[in-house]
Amino acid sequence: MGKINACLSSDVKTASDAAIVIATTAGKLCGAQLIVKSTADPTLIIYDNASARSGTVLYKRKVDSSVEGLGKTDAFIPVIFKSGCTISYTGTDGADEAIVFYVTEGL
Repeated sequence: MGKINACLSSDVKTASDAAIVIATTAGKLCGAQLIVKSTADPTLIIYDNASARSGTVLYKRKVDSSVEGLGKTDAFIPVIFKSGCTISYTGTDGADEAIVFYVTEGL
C-alpha cells in the first residue's frame, strides 16, 4: 500500500484587515472552507506568499450570502505553493471565518 498523505488544518481564522499567514514554507493547498456569518458577500483569497497579501493568487472564492445553502462552502483544490500560504478576506464585516487545509514540504 502506498503512502497516505494527510492535510493539516489551519484552525478557524476570523476575518481581519491583516494578512493571515497559514504556512511560511513551500507546500500544497488541499482545500478551503469559508464560513459566512455576516450579511456581506465575502471573498476569500489565498496567496502564494509567506507573509503578505500579494503574489500569485492560488484560490479566490466569493460567496453570495443571500443564497440559502451557500453560507458555508467547501472547495478542494490540489495547488502547490512555493513560498508560503497567506489568506485575506474582502467584502466582509469581520465576522466571517475560514479554515485552510494544507501540507508543507517534508510531511
